Amino acid sequence: MGANEGRSRTAATRLKAVATPELYRRNPFRITGLPATATRRAVRERRLRVLGALEVGARPPGVPEDATPDQVRSAFDELGNTEHRLVDELFGHWGAPEDCDCPPQLHDRHDAAVKAHAAALDAEAERTEDHPMPLWNDAARNWAFTQRSEAFWQHLRHRVGTSGDRRLDESTVDGLRAALPAALVAPLVSLAATSPEPDRLLGFLSMWGVDKATETAARTEAAGDTFSRGEDLLKELRKLIDNGSAREAAERALNELAPMLDRLERVMPFEDYRRAGRLRETAAIAANNIGVALSEVPASSRQLAREVFALARRLSTDSETLATITRNEQSATTAPLPPTDVGQLWSRVTTLTRLRRYAEAEQALEQILAHSRRPGDQEQARRMIATMRRLRQGGPVPARPPAKGPATFFALLHVALGMVFLSTLLASPLLPCLVIGTLGLLCSVAATGNAYAGPARMPLLFLTQAAVATGFWVAHANGTAIAGWLTVSTAVVLLIAVPSSLAGRD
Repeated sequence: MGANEGRSRTAATRLKAVATPELYRRNPFRITGLPATATRRAVRERRLRVLGALEVGARPPGVPEDATPDQVRSAFDELGNTEHRLVDELFGHWGAPEDCDCPPQLHDRHDAAVKAHAAALDAEAERTEDHPMPLWNDAARNWAFTQRSEAFWQHLRHRVGTSGDRRLDESTVDGLRAALPAALVAPLVSLAATSPEPDRLLGFLSMWGVDKATETAARTEAAGDTFSRGEDLLKELRKLIDNGSAREAAERALNELAPMLDRLERVMPFEDYRRAGRLRETAAIAANNIGVALSEVPASSRQLAREVFALARRLSTDSETLATITRNEQSATTAPLPPTDVGQLWSRVTTLTRLRRYAEAEQALEQILAHSRRPGDQEQARRMIATMRRLRQGGPVPARPPAKGPATFFALLHVALGMVFLSTLLASPLLPCLVIGTLGLLCSVAATGNAYAGPARMPLLFLTQAAVATGFWVAHANGTAIAGWLTVSTAVVLLIAVPSSLAGRD
């Protein structure tokens, strides 16, 4: 490799290394507060003042608040490396021309490009409330003017000549010239790789006027992690099918594979990029195979199989693959269900509930509904499905209604005690006992029909009536005259009014 080629590549490599979303925030000139045209003497003097102030806990003017003492020290070290400094000057503030004979407009447009580009990256990082789109537009427009200007490259040649470093020459500037267009969009690509809206960010590539090859490389880099995760997931799904875990494979395909491919489509449209299209077609075949595997599993969910086949159809664009998916879906969803052991399903529900895997427990209960013909299984499964849904949502689990048998017993005992109460205290008890007893029996039995209020309150009501009746009987035995209307009113309240309120309570 020739010396010139090596120097060119060294400059390009350094440029690529700094082209991150922190391109401007980590620039040594920003951290030290120096202009990009500072002389070596100015750098040494500034270093002594700044590091001395930091050692005593002061914050020198021009040093950003977010820069730590170690970062400031490293920034000064960077400025001592001539090869690194030349690259850093590209993204620092130039100010007015001094000894470079550049037209003032060049420095103004370069500094405007740096300012807008840094502001756009800060807006994307939500360090500011600025809208990023006009900032990206300003950055792209000003950087395009700067790169097209031959005076810009002449300025860099001038900086090489004044550096006094024999490792820098014309080939260094050539390396920067070749690598700068890709380096300027590299922070945008890095942001798109992790952003929830990669298509918005990659849409800004058109502002920078990149060629098709550069755009393809940018989108490929932004999709790199998605490609890797997608390929790994497909391998895991194949293993799950081979190990007989078709249901788990189906759930992961729907919950992980589908969103992953949707994101990939936004970064690299399947119709435009072959690699993305091949991955999508491979995923469609995998989803089809999962659907087939589900149809061979006892107690499998046909609805789940339909969802997996629907995913396969959505992903595939190949006519033969689509025809195969259609045939397999018809076979899988219309064939008789394999025999199912309901007892094993109940055991599975118990185990899953104990492990707090409520979603899987709900699926097992749905299988019981589909396969069991016993009314008891059907009723209990429906009740437990409602409970599982409440548990999944973090809501309260309804208490099990008390048994109705004891409540009915106390209701009948309550009415009998009321009849004894009336018959012993009234001179003519036949008509009141008939009317109040009949209505009281109806109301008390109705109260026991309330699953929550009746069974819990009927024993208490019986004890209350026993206490009231005892009080009346003691008073009557001691010769106290008790008015008939008071006896009848008390019986109406205890036998009719209170049970009626219990029957209507939620």
